[in-house]
Amino acid sequence: MIPLASLKDEIFTFGSLVRQYKITPAVLDAWSEILCRVNNSRLLLANRAMQSTMNRDYITAEFSK
Repeated sequence: MIPLASLKDEIFTFGSLVRQYKITPAVLDAWSEILCRVNNSRLLLANRAMQSTMNRDYITAEFSK
């Protein structure tokens, strides 16, 4: 059996496949808080809108605040 990454002290990855319009400022704030509280964590966003550099830059800027 493969040990869970979170038990091996590796990076814990959260993910979201929701459409871009569902990624509101409140959702970004919640994700930011979660990522700050969970050591060695990251967020993987996967939707068609993330193919756009403009959308990726917007999300990155929101997390940089």
